[in-house]
Amino acid sequence: MEDLYLNRLISIALTWELLSLLNGSESSADPVCPLQLSADRMVIKYEDPVSVLCSTTTSAETLYWTIDSQKINDNTWSVNRLLKWDISPYCNATFPGIGSCRKPLHITVYKTPDNMSISLLNHSGPMVEGTEYRLQCDIQNVAPLQNLVVKWYKGNEFLLNVTYSNSTKTPVDVSPTLIITPSRDDDGAQYRCEAELVLGPEGPQPPPTVSSKYQIYVEIRPQHQPTPGSRNIVQPTAKPKGHNDLLELNPPSVVVKYGDPVSVNCSTSCTDCEGMGWEVTQGGTAFQLNATIVTWFVDNLEDWTIKPMCYITTSTNQVTKTLPVILYKTPDKMSISLLDHSGPMVEGTEYRLQCDIQNVAPVQNLTVKWYKGNESLLNVTYSNSTKTPVDVSPTLTITPRSDDDGAQYRCEAELDLGPEGPQRPPTVSSEPLNVTVYYKPHINASQLPKRIPVFQGYPEELVCEAKGNPKPRIQWFYDPTKLVRDAGGNLTVYEAGLYNCTATNNVETSFVVVEVILKEDYLPLIAGFVAIMVVVISVIFIFIYSIYYKNTKMGRYSLKDAKLSSTPNGNVAQNGGRNIPLPMTRLSQPNIIF
Repeated sequence: MEDLYLNRLISIALTWELLSLLNGSESSADPVCPLQLSADRMVIKYEDPVSVLCSTTTSAETLYWTIDSQKINDNTWSVNRLLKWDISPYCNATFPGIGSCRKPLHITVYKTPDNMSISLLNHSGPMVEGTEYRLQCDIQNVAPLQNLVVKWYKGNEFLLNVTYSNSTKTPVDVSPTLIITPSRDDDGAQYRCEAELVLGPEGPQPPPTVSSKYQIYVEIRPQHQPTPGSRNIVQPTAKPKGHNDLLELNPPSVVVKYGDPVSVNCSTSCTDCEGMGWEVTQGGTAFQLNATIVTWFVDNLEDWTIKPMCYITTSTNQVTKTLPVILYKTPDKMSISLLDHSGPMVEGTEYRLQCDIQNVAPVQNLTVKWYKGNESLLNVTYSNSTKTPVDVSPTLTITPRSDDDGAQYRCEAELDLGPEGPQRPPTVSSEPLNVTVYYKPHINASQLPKRIPVFQGYPEELVCEAKGNPKPRIQWFYDPTKLVRDAGGNLTVYEAGLYNCTATNNVETSFVVVEVILKEDYLPLIAGFVAIMVVVISVIFIFIYSIYYKNTKMGRYSLKDAKLSSTPNGNVAQNGGRNIPLPMTRLSQPNIIF
């Protein structure tokens, strides 16, 4: 008897607990996992300690942490020194009548560079004004690379940002470069590169930053030094205003596809010039005496760094004009892949798509456009001034929702080459990536009100419909741990209580609690009462009618000793048209017949 009483108390407690959960959430048809973390996202410096508490909003049968394949039977996960770069802790729990669910802890582990330095590539000593140089910033052992922003400065003047799309989480070495063409004013200038880790609102503020400096010296030379085998062209340090206008290029600039032909005319209005020509590594012309126009022509342009220069020689100096050339190449191949994951995605989880673009140039004219279906999501541009073909792998971070199941993602590589380039801009698109999204069951709340009345003897059907991917399994529980139906969503109920519709799939468990209230059916009582009242009223009516009839109905009479009278009255019978008085005697009461 005591065991029965104890079991009943436990059942009542669980019932009230589910009822409080029902009343405490307005969206009971689509509840979240009743787990709470002291921090959903954390940014931790490598080798620093970390501690996270997992709690529940209702009592759980089990509560534990999983990190990779390791299980920790505690509600707190703590580490004295975090030494893993790619770590995915989960808090897990099992609830009575609900099932199991888990909640991820998103962790970013970062590390500032061990060392930074700037060097001058392929040159030593002072620089020469007007000459192009490349500075390289060597950054050692930094992570994560996708959060790194390298900033170039000259003094306090900002020059360039370099970002990375690589999603590698372990430390790497990078060496971004900066192309400069110093002038005499840059002598003694100080260049600086800064490595800044932008870790979002959960990270340290201001972002961790490490920098390095490099000072340059510029040698000012009065003349241009010819390269071996090239024509000696004097580059004066000062020219008369408008002197360069003696040369006219037609067209003034060209955009050429790699391997295509190109032709440009250079003409002059000079009347006292000795001659003119083209100084160029491919398709150059010899010095032509007394010429006023020369043509540069190439059948197949394949020099990525070409700088064609038209020149004229006068009696006093030489004048040059450089033709701006953009040589471009569309990608050889494009493809989209899902980084660090395979198989279906899970709703609400962050993923990274990568678009691999091979052999494209020039990268500074490249715009990578991300799409979901026909919806534009993101444009990625590049500041790198490299002219030769490169491979790039921009990424897109997505957090899919349930309605993204079956969505198609694609990336497009577009070369925006300006007004001189082809219209429309050359564009190459990847094959679309179809994504499958698993999402937790969503129970149709319109089919399940929170409270349903049931009349004694008249069962009610509860309909539980749930949509999810994979297709959810629907179970009904009563009071609240007794399984009453394991298949389908319809349940016929006869008695009062709390009925829990639970929909479960690989992602999560959703549930709805319905309170069934038993009500008496008063229709038979009302019908009986009406019948009784009809009988009572009928009896009363008959009784009243009988009294009335008794007092008003005439009796049966007999004639006795009749005498004629000349005056007719109410006691005279009519006989043959004559009034014949008939004496009447009232009969006794027993002889009255109704």
